[in-house]
Amino acid sequence: MAKTHKPHDQLFKQVFGDKEVARDFLRNFLPAPLRQNLQLDRLRLANQSFVDPTLSDFYADLVYEC
Repeated sequence: MAKTHKPHDQLFKQVFGDKEVARDFLRNFLPAPLRQNLQLDRLRLANQSFVDPTLSDFYADLVYEC
């Protein structure tokens, strides 16, 4: 995980970088119509980013696939 100087980004990445935490969050907080279209048992952290390199000092992302 890349080091960031933004404390909120660090917290978010630390918490939601854990697949089980992310899965539990999605199960508990996504509306049922959205949840039924996901295979949360197949959730995995994707090794990619959609943040433009020129914005990487300002934004970071975690991408999951399922």
